[in-house]
Amino acid sequence: RGDLGTTPHGLRHAYGRSLDAALRSSKLSTKYIQIAMHHKSPASQEVYTQAELTEMHRALTAAQSHLQATTAHSSLTRPA
Repeated sequence: RGDLGTTPHGLRHAYGRSLDAALRSSKLSTKYIQIAMHHKSPASQEVYTQAELTEMHRALTAAQSHLQATTAHSSLTRPA
């Protein structure tokens, strides 16, 4: 969405995403996001964790491509 970061609501989302990234890299519970963002329900913070799911999908896709390339290369270089 084009308004993320330029409106008060957009700034709130940007803060939530950066908080999510910082907490996950510190291996802290996402409960802290719920507290910091004043969410009543843990489900409310899911909007901030969606970016991480996208990154995870990219990393898994890249790993799969690398594995397939490595497997294909090793089968070509094996002596018969």
